[in-house]
Amino acid sequence: MSQVKTRYRDQRGLPVVDALLQDARFGWRVLSRDRGFTVTAVLVLALGIGVNNMMFTILNAHTIRGLPIPDAGRVIYVSTRDAAGTDRGLSWPEFADLRDVAVSTALGAFVSGSASLANEHEAPDRVERSYVAAGTLTLLSIQPFLGRSFTDDDGAPGGSPVAILSEGIWKAKYKADPAVLGRTVLVDGLPTTVVGVIERASGFPAVADIWQPLERMPALQKTTRTARVLRVVGRVRAGADVSLARAEIETQFQSDAPADADGGTGVRAHVTSINERFLGRLFDPAWLAFIAVGCLVALISCANVANLLLGRALHREREIALRTSLGATRLRIVRQLLIESTLLASVAGLLGLAVSVGGVQLFRSGIPANVLPYWMDYVIDGRVLAALFAVSTIAILVFGLIPALQASRSDPQAVLRQGGPTIARTRSASRWTDAFLVVELALGVVMLANLALGWRVSGSRLPTDPALNTPDVLTATLTLPAERYPDAPARRTFLRQLRESLDGAPGIRSAAATSVLPVRPAPERQLRAWDTPASEPIAVRQVSIGPGYFDTLGLGIEPGRDLPAEPGPASTPVLINAHLAAILFPGGDPLGQRVGYVSEAASEPAEWLTIVGVAPVIRQRAASEPEAIVYQPLASSPPATISWMVRSELSPEASAAVLRDAVRRLDPNLPLYSLATLGQATSDAEWNGRVSGRLLLALTSIAIGLAAVGLFAVTSRAVGSRRREIGIRMAIGAVPSQIRGMVLRQAFRHVGIGVLVGVAFVVAWDAVFMPSARARAVVPGASLTDPYVLLIIAGVLAAITVLSCLVPLGRAQRIEPSTALRGE
Repeated sequence: MSQVKTRYRDQRGLPVVDALLQDARFGWRVLSRDRGFTVTAVLVLALGIGVNNMMFTILNAHTIRGLPIPDAGRVIYVSTRDAAGTDRGLSWPEFADLRDVAVSTALGAFVSGSASLANEHEAPDRVERSYVAAGTLTLLSIQPFLGRSFTDDDGAPGGSPVAILSEGIWKAKYKADPAVLGRTVLVDGLPTTVVGVIERASGFPAVADIWQPLERMPALQKTTRTARVLRVVGRVRAGADVSLARAEIETQFQSDAPADADGGTGVRAHVTSINERFLGRLFDPAWLAFIAVGCLVALISCANVANLLLGRALHREREIALRTSLGATRLRIVRQLLIESTLLASVAGLLGLAVSVGGVQLFRSGIPANVLPYWMDYVIDGRVLAALFAVSTIAILVFGLIPALQASRSDPQAVLRQGGPTIARTRSASRWTDAFLVVELALGVVMLANLALGWRVSGSRLPTDPALNTPDVLTATLTLPAERYPDAPARRTFLRQLRESLDGAPGIRSAAATSVLPVRPAPERQLRAWDTPASEPIAVRQVSIGPGYFDTLGLGIEPGRDLPAEPGPASTPVLINAHLAAILFPGGDPLGQRVGYVSEAASEPAEWLTIVGVAPVIRQRAASEPEAIVYQPLASSPPATISWMVRSELSPEASAAVLRDAVRRLDPNLPLYSLATLGQATSDAEWNGRVSGRLLLALTSIAIGLAAVGLFAVTSRAVGSRRREIGIRMAIGAVPSQIRGMVLRQAFRHVGIGVLVGVAFVVAWDAVFMPSARARAVVPGASLTDPYVLLIIAGVLAAITVLSCLVPLGRAQRIEPSTALRGE
């Protein structure tokens, strides 16, 4: 009767589904009984899957998801590049020529900047503004959800100024009131009519709070062909090939350009996809290294779980032998064990999703507000969930297949006759265990090498760094509108008046203006000294500063003197930092020497500059190596956007009030923005390196922690399997130090092999990923194979080995010889 029931059960319904459900129920019961193993395996696997999914979530936001533009694959970005590869925009004449003759592509353009926005009788707020050419919003499939878009009449000369608001500013400043349409607001002090509101995730490739017609931009029609400030986008027309459209634009640009427009600098058009321009390429070396780090942590966790499963399979030899002797095939045994691995991976995947969400939140909390554009949103979308499922599925094969195949090879007769695993099976499992442990340790070495290199690079500090982290200096930025400050004399007058107003303000010790704050990227120029005309020019950073710049920072100029408030008609005075002085005049006196900027078009400078002082070395980028910097008077060519630094005896809030009041007296429609202490501004400028360092530290800690768990498990299992041997050794006179040496030798043997394999991995990593980093001067001269880095790795792994062996050593020393021999 039982046989008849069994045959009937096997034939009803879907036999494969019934068998899988039966295996799943059995696997769940087995895992529930062995709760210690299950919890450990799930936690270890969840860490690996969660970290991998967190990295993919970040990668998805930065490179994969793309801008929210419909059919973005047919949207292109057009820029220009000179012979040196410098990327710039297009000028208005160049854009107008291309737009008129382009057949395959509809072109649009925009210019981003800042503006003031205010209601009547209210203090202005600083907002991000984009001037857009006619048809640009339609080209990007952007339509206001409230009101209308721009028309051709809006850009016509003599018309009334109009603007479109973003959803964010509409909600924040106007409380999401639909009655804002038709309302008159003040943009840079000019009455402007609001005609529409655009949603936040608009697809516009820049951060903007308001939009205005590009044709109404001041002095646009008078710009020359070399004033390349426009950012040009285009949509390839239906039926046209994208690659052919790119070639058409590049060829047409070259044929339209006058031969002498750029003085022979060889400017060419460069066309790329809109997503590649604003998000980069997924296969850039930096992103490949980012992906590799996430995969390393996942592989370490999988190797750890595989080791746990191998050890558990030895304890289940008798159960598997009984099932085999009762008729279970090897395929059925492998299927059963893989289903158990699937259950582990499923629970770990759900827990890993929580780990991923928490990790992304921690990562996001380290990024200053309003730094990332709106499209870099770390959300869990369908692509992220699909990646989570894929990683969980791959993990099953990585950590579950080899233990399942190893366990299914048991000889039922030998196992049942001996009562446990045979010596050959134990040795075979140990070889696989050792292999997985070596892989864990080798991958951990790669992570440690990157972390040690990061410590070494970030550990190099400059003597002036404390001066940049002070809370006693307030920083603020303002942008002078072109309508009211159209030229250098107007901006120079405003700077002089504001400086005079601050000099007499109570509590203000000093104030200075600059084109760019410390630890912020400054323009790069090529510099040549007067007495070395045949030498190669030197790349330098150019910073324009007002008088009192270094006094405000609490630093001095030695030797030499400060720059004048307004340079005279003679040669323009400049300061060079000590690093550049050591390069140009080693052992000599730089004061009175002359230098000048050169370009590829002209080997001789247009103007020679006179060095009047040597400034201390201050960072203009978050890099460890000092850079060559030239400081020139701000008044000689004041830019529209200027930053101020104010050192005072007041609190930052009181200093900000004094600065605002001084600006308001000169121009009530001019807003201050980015107000922060110099220490906070410096910290915000270095957020990328700081967040990356913390992320690498967290990932390396997880990887090394998992490797330590694996070493602990293998060492504990080795002590348990050699219990009888240890008992005999102690019975014939072995002292505890000999037992400790035996256990530690085995552990250090595993670590030594892991380090050797890891060093080979490090060399490969250094060859693949580090050249691009050195080329960008992010870590100049740094190498993962540096002896300093390898020394740190050796020290960390030695400490981890000892800590991982403490508990197994205690167990080995507590073995009673009589108990061990009696048990055998």
